[in-house]
Amino acid sequence: GEGEDQSAVTFDQCSEIGGKFQVRIPAYQVDRAVLDEEALTRSVQQGVQLFRPWKACQIQLPDKNGSLGQLTIRCEQTGEEKTLLARWIVDGGGAGAWISNRKGIRKSNEAHPIGSMWGRYQGVRSFDCPELKQKYPKWARATHSVRSAATNHFVGSGWWAWVIPLQG
Repeated sequence: GEGEDQSAVTFDQCSEIGGKFQVRIPAYQVDRAVLDEEALTRSVQQGVQLFRPWKACQIQLPDKNGSLGQLTIRCEQTGEEKTLLARWIVDGGGAGAWISNRKGIRKSNEAHPIGSMWGRYQGVRSFDCPELKQKYPKWARATHSVRSAATNHFVGSGWWAWVIPLQG
């Protein structure tokens, strides 16, 4: 925002993107953990095999000639192993990049050096709490809506953050 310190380290020094007033369009925040569990449950009901608490331990990727890939998994509780065959193997492990690291095929994009993180926190004060309003009065007056019911975007020099308050 106007006049903000380029090295923004506190809320009131950040540019903030968002409406000044509460919108009148009905909307809902979705708890991602609940949505993920629902999608998983429905997938299993449709015939997808679920292995919990299993962990991948060996992999052979499909080749270009159409052979199936092999993934060996191990149950964390019993030590039992199974080998699964698949046309597609997707690494959904995020930044850990298990497959590309294991196969030595990971490549960095030096032209676009970025980083990201996410987390879930408990016991965090609401953006609308009296303590934050008192500590950052200008920031508190910048909007006439409820921040604790919105996706909050904060921007500093060379970084940005979303803060999405969820219930539970």
